[in-house]
Amino acid sequence: MRRLVPVTAAIVCVITAGCGHQLAWPPTAAEVSRINKEAHDEDGYLRIEYVDPIASDWDAHNVRAVAIDSIKDDYIGFRTREAEISLVPSARVRGVTVKDRDLGGLIGVGLGVAAGAAILAGFWLLSSAGVGAPVAGGTARPEGSDTCSLGCEAKSIGIVLAIPAFVGLVVGYAVSGRKTYEFTRR
Repeated sequence: MRRLVPVTAAIVCVITAGCGHQLAWPPTAAEVSRINKEAHDEDGYLRIEYVDPIASDWDAHNVRAVAIDSIKDDYIGFRTREAEISLVPSARVRGVTVKDRDLGGLIGVGLGVAAGAAILAGFWLLSSAGVGAPVAGGTARPEGSDTCSLGCEAKSIGIVLAIPAFVGLVVGYAVSGRKTYEFTRR
């Protein structure tokens, strides 16, 4: 149990961090088109990943890009929401990130099912330890009912798994995963 929490936390961090894709420099027209389509599908979400994100002497960190317009050896042209083209030195751009809502929803469902399974495991451990009492006004279980397998409670198990899975799906889809395209220069 002492290792379960750190291992689970590490797995959650790795899964929710998103995924990265290496693209050769300069990216092909098909790769740029795919990035622009994914950004467009997510309401124009395109985050520029800079080599030096804290550079204070450079004003281009304020670019709110929605698509890649052009890629040259020296500059990358990013289209903004105002339909302007901002040129950013290509040496300063490490890559771009787009949202991936499908991945976010899938991760959310997985985490929700894991939470539901943990709840069920806790109930099972408590019931197998004999913890708990009959509900007020109710009667204790009749003899022989302790042999019931998990199939007796299938409806409750389904509900306990489905509710956190649904909440995880909604939250994961809303928060969404990330997909980063890194430009590999040789």
